[in-house]
This record gives sequence, C-alpha cells and structure tokens, in this order.
Amino acid sequence: MSTSWRALGAGAAAATLALSLVACGSSSGSSSGSTSGDSSGAGDPIKIGLIGSFSGPAGTGLTAAKLSEMAWVSSVNDTGGINGHPVQLFVEDDGGDPAKSVSAMKNLVEKDGVVAIVGSIEFGLEQAWTNYVDGKKIPVIGGASSVPAWETDPNFYPVGNSTSNVSRMTAYGGKLSNKNNFGFAYCAEYPSCKQASVKYEQFVKDLGMTYASGQGVPASAPNYTSQCLAFKNANANSIFLATQPDVTPRIVSSCKAQGYQPLFIVDSATYLDSYLTDPAFEGILLSSEGPLWFGDGPGTADYTAAMKKYQPTAQQNSIGVISWYGGKVFEAAVKASGVTGKPTSQNITDGLHKLGPNFDLGGSIAPVTYKAGAGAVQQSCGWYASIQNGKLTTPFGAKRICLN
Repeated sequence: MSTSWRALGAGAAAATLALSLVACGSSSGSSSGSTSGDSSGAGDPIKIGLIGSFSGPAGTGLTAAKLSEMAWVSSVNDTGGINGHPVQLFVEDDGGDPAKSVSAMKNLVEKDGVVAIVGSIEFGLEQAWTNYVDGKKIPVIGGASSVPAWETDPNFYPVGNSTSNVSRMTAYGGKLSNKNNFGFAYCAEYPSCKQASVKYEQFVKDLGMTYASGQGVPASAPNYTSQCLAFKNANANSIFLATQPDVTPRIVSSCKAQGYQPLFIVDSATYLDSYLTDPAFEGILLSSEGPLWFGDGPGTADYTAAMKKYQPTAQQNSIGVISWYGGKVFEAAVKASGVTGKPTSQNITDGLHKLGPNFDLGGSIAPVTYKAGAGAVQQSCGWYASIQNGKLTTPFGAKRICLN
C-alpha cells in the first residue's frame, strides 16, 4: 500500500507518489478487455475502465483495488449482469507516470470505449486527465479520492472519503480513543508534507482537540529518537504516522525504547496481514476512509464472500474495499437510470443524480449527494480497526462513525 498520501491533502499527493509500497501482488503492464466470470446476460457488454499505479514508484500493493473490482465484475456477471448486460472491465497501469496516465485514459475511452471510470486508485494523477474526461463526459466513480476534483468537479463521484474527510476522521480516531493531544509524523523529504501538517492542525482544532506537535520523519534516519522525544515533551498521546510502511514500525520501536507509548494511528490503506505478527503494530489504531474488509458492517458479508470465491489469495484492505464499492455504486446508478438497453455515459450520470440526497448504499458508505452541475457533498464518516493480541478488532464497532 501507499504511504498515507490521502491524509496529506491534495498538495502532497504528487510528492508522496515517490514513497514505495510493500508488495501484495504484481501487475505487468496493462490488461485490457478481461471480463471476470461467466454471464448469463444476453445483452451487449457494459464497458468500464479501471486505471491505477499498479507498478513503478507507487508499488504493486495497489493490486488490491484491481483484484477487488475484478471480484465485483465476476459476482455481477455470474448473476446475469446488470439489467441483462454483462460488465466488461478494462484495466490500465500507468506506472505512476502522469504522461502515461493520460495516454492510458485515452486508451480506455477512445480504444476500449468505456462508459465510466470505476474504482481507480491514482495517487493524485487524476489531475492529469481531469479535463480530458470532463470534456468527454465520462463519469469517474469511486476509488481513492486524492485531488480536489473529488470535492469540486461535477463529473467526479466519490465513494470513499474525500481528502479533507480522510484527514478529519483520522484525527477523530484520537478523540474517540480519549487521546486528544494529537501529533502528526510526516515525510520529511517533501515540502508539501510539511504543508499538510498545517491543514491537520486546523482539523484537529476544529474537533476540539489539541495539536501537540508535527514532526518530519526522514526515511533514511537510523532511528527516530529525537522525534519521539519531541512528541513526548509536547504531551502527544495520539500520533498519526503518515509515513512509509517500512518506516512506521521503526518509529514505534524508537518511541517504545524511550518508554513512550502513545496511541499510534495508521491509514488502513497500508494494512497487510503481516501486521498481525509484527509486535510493533500491536495496539495500533487503523483509520479507514471506507468500509472495513472484515466484521459485521453493512455489505461486508457480500464483499468477503465474493473475495473468497473469486480472489481467495488477494490481500484485503481499505484500498480494495473502496474499489469494490465503486462498482456497487456504478451498478446502483445503472439501475436507477431506468434505461432498458445498453447504458451510455449520460445514462449513468443521470442515474447517479437519481440516487437522491445522502445516498449511502444501504448504510455501507458515507452518505453522499450527487447533484448535477455541482461537486459531491459527502458527510464526514470514518471506520476504525485495531490490532489486539495479533487479531483485527473493531473498538468502536464495524459500522461507520459520522460527525454531526
């Protein structure tokens, strides 16, 4: 998974692109036109596109998004498609390169003929092709929301939390845990990461919490004693680690060596099953920008059953879940459109607008309102997990927790 780039804000997204992920799969180049699962639907296929940084600097950990959406496609096609039309998924890998991202998007639209982009994970590269898809009127649904377009562009339809909501709800995890003196550990290599600490300070204060300290964390440092002592002296009792996954356990170990053990908060997008056996991750709080991939939350049983059936070896985390629910929202939009034949991009857009105010997919996602001609309005909600005794737990329940 990535470093916690969503939580750093749109300005940091491009900078954090260079932060590598641990691998949980592999993707070599693009794979186009692969429809997962058999379909009894007799209609023409509905073509959708998925674009992501599945190789290159971003790392192959984002494969979770691709595999989850493939599982959704298989589950839909095995039950007759959408309104009798099978779904055909085209996947493009841009390798984390803006120019390749634009080229890949043009392939999806002009060569493959997709009617929507669904569940993509783009590390901020959306801004490279936003004007293009807007001009083509291709709706962009779901995926990780890492640029302002997800909050302001009428052609973008968020499913997981927008950037500002990710930041807000990450900090709220400290408040829910009664750890109200908040610290922020960020990548020291990029000025935009430091700038993000200013935004976090404001979010924390808005929640009635105290911003104890922000500390830059160089990935190449031999240890993080100085940062830990700075947090300790500032009385920080919760710290969000917006750092590379391999840096995270080193920070925790450095702090423990100083007899300092605050609540460490980690973005669940970086979660790997190996965390369960690493002592450094014991007791951490995972903050998720979308529904959890385990537990008894609304819709979770369908997700886990599909993954077990179609992608049994895939690493599961919030990145994959967001792509899955991007597919579910797309499906709801097609049905809401009322079209009886093969839907067009305009039909899908119309269907999204017909979903109504505070649409939440049966309680699964944060309530969101998609309005024609305006950016989406999304309620601030979060999901939280914790690692206790080597197991994933839900300290505040598996359902979403929303701010008033």
